[in-house]
Amino acid sequence: MRSGKIAVDLRHLRAGSAHAIGQRPGAWERAEIAVLEIGLLRLGVLQLLLALFELCIEKAQSLAGLIAIASKVFLDENVDQLLHDLTHDLRAAAGGSDLE
Repeated sequence: MRSGKIAVDLRHLRAGSAHAIGQRPGAWERAEIAVLEIGLLRLGVLQLLLALFELCIEKAQSLAGLIAIASKVFLDENVDQLLHDLTHDLRAAAGGSDLE
């Protein structure tokens, strides 16, 4: 046989062989089961994607809370520094001694 040619068994070319798979007992039931299993697989994948999406939302919310707390701490530190500098400048202007 030359290259590029496919060997064909002549028994597979007889009349009606194209429908032989569908005529086997239980073939349709197995096909329906396969369709249902594929549907369940899709449902499982969608559930996993939903859980991943919810996890991303929770992470974003916690990150937003962390940013809010960090900005409050930063603001509090700036206010403390400003008050410290003001009291230091007022004492220096009044001629008082710096206790620090």
